[in-house]
Amino acid sequence: MACGALERLKEAGFSSYAFSNGDPEDLATLFRNAGLESSLNGIVSVQSVRCFKPDPVVYAHFCAVAESEPENTWLISGNPFDVIGASNCGWRTAWIRRNPAQLFYPWGCRPTQIIDDPSELLAVVS
Repeated sequence: MACGALERLKEAGFSSYAFSNGDPEDLATLFRNAGLESSLNGIVSVQSVRCFKPDPVVYAHFCAVAESEPENTWLISGNPFDVIGASNCGWRTAWIRRNPAQLFYPWGCRPTQIIDDPSELLAVVS
């Protein structure tokens, strides 16, 4: 399902990156084995900045690598901590609610959008 969403984003002219706290080599293997590598413009790991999400340094690092401005950057995640971190750095965010009964953590920060399925991504970011 996510692969189809990534392909639709790519066909619409959007750039998509995997953005992770993980090891770059492990991430490359993971996305290659999942068949998602060709759907991505790249993989951005925070390993080189020696900080982890949700530290603001990592979101600035991503923007530098992807050559994107925060206000033009979307973070799509099922992890509320990641959505909160990106939102606090000026990014647009979509939280993928994996369980319809799940509530977003009430820490005074809301995602730009809440979606229930990755197939909704193109409509949200367009």
